[in-house]
Amino acid sequence: MLKKILKSYDYTLIIAIILLCTFGLVMIYSASMASAVQRYGYPSDYFYQKQKVWLMIFGGIFVCAAIIPYKIMMFKKNSGIDCASFYFIFIRIICIWGRKK
Repeated sequence: MLKKILKSYDYTLIIAIILLCTFGLVMIYSASMASAVQRYGYPSDYFYQKQKVWLMIFGGIFVCAAIIPYKIMMFKKNSGIDCASFYFIFIRIICIWGRKK
């Protein structure tokens, strides 16, 4: 069973995602290092650390979603609508939670 699951992944896509995330972290660090110190008075790696935490959280969600077989997620006809509404609510929660106080 595990061998079948591991065989079905598109590893080139996973490697591309990992490389893009790594490149994004490097770009965030290099672009925001000076502004974090000068403009906001934060440590130089403040934005980098925040992005790294969010990347780890959603990386875990990605792994959990990748483990669940697609047939289990599509158990009823309107699950696409359910998924879209779930994502919309989740994005709204992130927008409200992420606001500067």
